[in-house]
Amino acid sequence: MARPGYMGRGGLFGAFVDPASIVKPTKAILRSRDVVLDAAQSRFRRITHQIKDESQAIVPRKTGKLQRSFYRFVNRRAWTVDAEAGYDRHGRIEYAWKRHQERARDYTTPGTDYLYLVRAFDMYAVDIAETIAATARKRFDAGGYAMSGAMMVGEEEFREGEE
Repeated sequence: MARPGYMGRGGLFGAFVDPASIVKPTKAILRSRDVVLDAAQSRFRRITHQIKDESQAIVPRKTGKLQRSFYRFVNRRAWTVDAEAGYDRHGRIEYAWKRHQERARDYTTPGTDYLYLVRAFDMYAVDIAETIAATARKRFDAGGYAMSGAMMVGEEEFREGEE
């Protein structure tokens, strides 16, 4: 650890840090971070898959092109997890945005409707918020910080990876 001492003739006070004393806590923090982010990535994969299932049930299917254009990505980076789900990622279907935003006069497939992606996201909004909150909470705990409050729903999955 650090030990106090005087530096030079001017009487400046300094601390000498043994680099070996930092390595072990740093590795523990990084290992804990990896457990938390891996759990968040797994949870976001499941949520984006559920969003796909829900939105596919109501997306208009006149030709099937819009339905087939669904995409989802869940990428884990060093300190974050990025999740994205949607339709027509590359903008190749000229009517995709209009079909999502405006109700059609007549749908060829019964049960289909507009705002299909928003409705699916709304069904999982609580799960998304809880995953983000639990991830942030666990990252604070891993860094040695304290967060007060009750344990959030869904946080059990994060604790399972620690054993």
